[in-house]
Parts: sequence; structure tokens; C-alpha cells
Amino acid sequence: MNDFTFPKRAKKSIDDLNVVPILDMFVSIVFFLLLSASMVGMTKLVVPPSATSVIESGSTKVPINAKLNVIPLDSKMEAIKIVFKWEGAKPGELSLSLKEDIFVNQKVVVGKIKEMVQKFKNQYPGERTVQISMQTMIPYQWLITVMDGVTELLPDVVLNSYTVADAEKE
Repeated sequence: MNDFTFPKRAKKSIDDLNVVPILDMFVSIVFFLLLSASMVGMTKLVVPPSATSVIESGSTKVPINAKLNVIPLDSKMEAIKIVFKWEGAKPGELSLSLKEDIFVNQKVVVGKIKEMVQKFKNQYPGERTVQISMQTMIPYQWLITVMDGVTELLPDVVLNSYTVADAEKE
């Protein structure tokens, strides 16, 4: 016979099939399918029919655009200038220079700011909005004090960036 024979290999057997990764995949696919099916309904948008409107040239109202800027008068922040400007049909400006200790005389400062805003409010009784901006080195307490003085008469306050007040020229 033939002495040159190949040895027989042992048969490989699969002991246990690991189904955990397969089940994990199916569970995640089921959730994905459920979520994507619910999202399909959200992509449908019903838009009402469009219409046109005519604006008469005489009915345009020029916005007042009231701005209140707080500017330091010296480098030590001991004196502050509050400039209140507005645009519109009758533009104007009010200013108030304060050399008060804000922590001692806060009620006095709030009262002076209220007087200044009241002059504006007498001219424009329907106005509700003011934009407040402060220069870079103004203490945060001044913002709180200015807002206390303004919000009673002009409740809609918009805070601007310090760059707006820094760009203001005196």
C-alpha cells in the first residue's frame, strides 16, 4: 500500500453559537424603524394658501428705535454719563451725568433715570421698547440700576452688546 498518505484532520465542531450580538442588532433596528416611521408623519406640512396684501405708502411708521447707552466719564468709573437717544419722526436725545456712589445712592440714581425716561414717555406714550448698551468697563451693578429705572415705563428691554456703546461717539 501506499506509505505516503495524508493524515486525517479532526472534524471541527461549533460548540455554542453566540447570538447576543445578533439580538442587539435586531433590537436597535426595531427602535430605528419605529422612530423613523413616526418621523415620516412629521415631515408632511400643510401650508395655507398664499395671499397678497397691499401696503399704502402713507401708512408706513418710522420706528422710534430708543437706545440708552451708559458711558464712563473717567477711568475710575466714578462718573457715568447716560445718553438716551431715539429716532423716528421727531428724533431727540436726553443725557444725564451722574457722579454718585451707586451702592450708597441707588434709589437717587433710579429716580433720576425714571425722570429722564418719563420725559421720553410723555412724548411717545405708546412706546414700550428700549435698547440698553454699556461700554466695556462699566460695572454690572450699573446695568441693574439702569434697568430698574427704565423697566417701569418701558417694560420691553433689549440688551445690546458692549460694542454698540463703545462705537458711540460723545
